[in-house]
Amino acid sequence: MPLFTKDGPMPSGLQLWIDLPAEKKMMEPAYYEHKASEIPTVTPSDGVSIKVIAGEAHGAKVRPTGCHHQTLPVLLLTLARSPWR
Repeated sequence: MPLFTKDGPMPSGLQLWIDLPAEKKMMEPAYYEHKASEIPTVTPSDGVSIKVIAGEAHGAKVRPTGCHHQTLPVLLLTLARSPWR
């Protein structure tokens, strides 16, 4: 997560916590960080954009090494649609 500094911009971020099944609760925790510019964005149709935070959509994949969603299905997307014209 970005750190606050006196002279820097206000930090922002997102943490995704996954409730693991009972048999996986004691797994080693994992962490990964991406800058906004590193998050893949796809445009499956005119006026629609999808940012893939975790998982896969329309050919864009985010599957960091060492993270639990290598073994657990995780999907986190943001969707945006342009206003009707």
